[in-house]
Amino acid sequence: MFAKLVFGTATLLVLVGVPVTAETWAGAELDHSVRSATRALAPGAEITRVEPHGRPFLAALMKGEVSSAYADVRGPAGTTTLILQRLHRDTGRVNRVLWFSRVAQSVPLVPVKTADGAYSPTGTAELDGRQVRVTYAATVENGRVSVVPKEVTVDGRTEPRGRTSGWRTRLAPHPFQLPASGRLTVRAVSVGDDGITVELQQRDVDVRRGADA
Repeated sequence: MFAKLVFGTATLLVLVGVPVTAETWAGAELDHSVRSATRALAPGAEITRVEPHGRPFLAALMKGEVSSAYADVRGPAGTTTLILQRLHRDTGRVNRVLWFSRVAQSVPLVPVKTADGAYSPTGTAELDGRQVRVTYAATVENGRVSVVPKEVTVDGRTEPRGRTSGWRTRLAPHPFQLPASGRLTVRAVSVGDDGITVELQQRDVDVRRGADA
């Protein structure tokens, strides 16, 4: 009886343990692929987090694709979050990469949210006793991101864009450099409670170039 119990317990441990071990191994393999891709996307940056998604990992590994993954990288301007969407291990390509970078507000702003409660590119502030409303846009060139006041109203009056405005200068954050490889395009800008978030994207990226395997 005791021998049967021991045999049954051992069999159960094998049946449970083998899949768990395989899933852990598959997760480690996907983690390695995401890290290699992130090193190619952000060469020289410190990778502080990698989080592949799409369980079960073993099925994803057999399919040769990471459906999505998060990575945090620390560069000269601080930490940036990357979302890798559909990383193909066989071809070394990623369908899309989203970059989320936060820049400090030059003045404290109150976010203006959309009707469904989402953050928008607009914020308000009281400066020198004046009611200021600002809507931001962003540009990126060679990884250097500039966040600029696209539209400014002071006490309900629109500030002209064609002339140098002290308000625009005060409201403009400092440009910052991303540790990015490849061409980026701006997807969205939003004013949050503690900063301005710039969302950028890359499409159909070859991460084999420069990847440290």
